[in-house]
Amino acid sequence: MLHKIAFTAFVFLSSAFSLSAQAPLDSLFDRAYVLETESPQEAIRLYVHIDSLAQQENDTLSQAKTFHYRGIVYYDLGELLLSIRMYKTAIERYESISHEVGVAACQQNLGNIYIAQGDYKNGLQYYLQGLNSLEKNQDTARLIVSYNNVGAAYRAQKQIPSALTFHRKALHLSRAMHDSLGQVNAWLNIGTAYYSLENYDSALYYFRQSLEMAEALGDNYLLILNYNNMASIHFQEERYTEAYESGKMALALALLENKPYDMADIYSLAAYYVLAVNRFAEAEDYLFKGLKLAQEYGFSDIEQRILYRISVLMSKTGRHEQGYLYLLESTELKDSLYTQDMRLELGKLQARYELETEQREQALKEQALQEQLAQERTRQNMLQYSLIFLFLVILFLVVSGSRYLHLSERVRTIVSLLFILVLFEFLLVLTDPLVDRISHGVPLYALGCNIVIASLTLPLHGLLRRVLNRSEEKPV
Repeated sequence: MLHKIAFTAFVFLSSAFSLSAQAPLDSLFDRAYVLETESPQEAIRLYVHIDSLAQQENDTLSQAKTFHYRGIVYYDLGELLLSIRMYKTAIERYESISHEVGVAACQQNLGNIYIAQGDYKNGLQYYLQGLNSLEKNQDTARLIVSYNNVGAAYRAQKQIPSALTFHRKALHLSRAMHDSLGQVNAWLNIGTAYYSLENYDSALYYFRQSLEMAEALGDNYLLILNYNNMASIHFQEERYTEAYESGKMALALALLENKPYDMADIYSLAAYYVLAVNRFAEAEDYLFKGLKLAQEYGFSDIEQRILYRISVLMSKTGRHEQGYLYLLESTELKDSLYTQDMRLELGKLQARYELETEQREQALKEQALQEQLAQERTRQNMLQYSLIFLFLVILFLVVSGSRYLHLSERVRTIVSLLFILVLFEFLLVLTDPLVDRISHGVPLYALGCNIVIASLTLPLHGLLRRVLNRSEEKPV
């Protein structure tokens, strides 16, 4: 299951449970969390119910969490498009209450989805967005994971120097925080990056560092990864005995873990290294044990690899007919797997196409909305400009007809000044975009433009003075 960054401690409840609106939201969240593995669809329905209660209580954080957790459930169900929608909605809710940790968690999970789809560009973009929030809040525990995620995304794009930069950040931070598990993963990731560069000496050094700390932690899974990686390096450098020893250690730990997929895979790898030192009987034992597990649990990818290695073993031991039959079986299964992989790739492409189509449609909707808002602003501005212009006309008529209205000289002077001031401000508003383009925001240039505009009002001021002088004459 996609790792959930929780915000409250989850408590497993008893089976007696009520979905009444009066039940505390935290209790409802607890029950939904349990249902995520027992009955995912029921968990989704319960999260929808919690969301409706949270809306009634104006609890935006709980609303955000319901979308966040639905994103996780949909991801586990393979509904990637729905998962993406849930996370994006959760981000909107979290942002509305400035909950940066929630935003970062969803961004990291979105990064995981895009990376899983092979869309490294978008995946890396979301990883980096989430990383910024985590760095800002100094969330060190999640920062270590995020640094490694970013490094892995760069590594997938063959940008190894950038990958090493972020993996080293994870290593330095985990050391500072005395986070042993973080250090183990960072050592392992740095070793993997060097392995990609075929710098086997450096890779081996980092794998050994990771191995030592994993042994101190007693983490068998990380020990298996390191032993396998070391065996691969030994094999590449034709140190077959060392490859054999590391492979056997990985196998022994896998058997302790008792995880069928890992056991079948490591049987196959161990046999590969054993074949290199011509231990044919031991290799055959490993291969058929791995084949049995792969067929029993339906691990077709591992089954295909084991069948191929059995065919190689049969050929090396002179059983060419059997080797040929196993090779045929391996080829048929490989063709079948290729068809399945193609379907998966087509499914990913379709999901990406649908997502991009949805994003384009959303962009068009936003563009149409912006155009509509711009048109509304234009209409409002035109209305306001018309009212101001009408006001100016009225002031001018008042000044022109002041002798007929029997206005005092003081009132006539005030009206005329008001007319000039309003007109000047009106011209400033109208020419503001033009002034900005000319002045480029430089105050001195803007002042010069305003002086030019003010000078345009001088002739009108002279006209008003003549009108006022005539108005002082008594009508006959």
